[in-house]
Amino acid sequence: MSSSPDIGTVEWNEALGHTIKVRRTDIGLTRQQLADASTISYSYLSAIENGAKAPSTKILRVIADRLGLEAKELLALVDDRLERGSEAEQPVPDEVLDIIELQEQRFRRRQEARIDHRAASWIGTPRQKLATLISALDDEDVKLLTRVAQRLLQLERDAATD
Repeated sequence: MSSSPDIGTVEWNEALGHTIKVRRTDIGLTRQQLADASTISYSYLSAIENGAKAPSTKILRVIADRLGLEAKELLALVDDRLERGSEAEQPVPDEVLDIIELQEQRFRRRQEARIDHRAASWIGTPRQKLATLISALDDEDVKLLTRVAQRLLQLERDAATD
């Protein structure tokens, strides 16, 4: 078994912060909720989660308690994380790679839409230009655009009745 870094070292602080963040998100707490429940500032909790600061023993106990753990359980999770090595050394799960690929595809479609927009701005009627632009958008963008258009029409109707 390899020796773990000492408490308070940069590596240990980063492992503690990451462990707190993972546990916090696993139980569905926001950073603000945990900070409020622990009676510490958001910025202090942020510094702890980012590994920039180590909490005092008292604050560590309070944070652990608010996370549903005893301090020794939280410290054991930190030790486990240190023994496993950094997250960067772990393989990226296929689900994450799929999400990244999907986001890259959406980005490329948006870039292509910008190029189509430039071409569409010089040819055709306004309806043709709009159809060209919409054809380059993905389904989520079309839904958003539709909601915006519906809201604008509703605002126009409301203004006309006033």
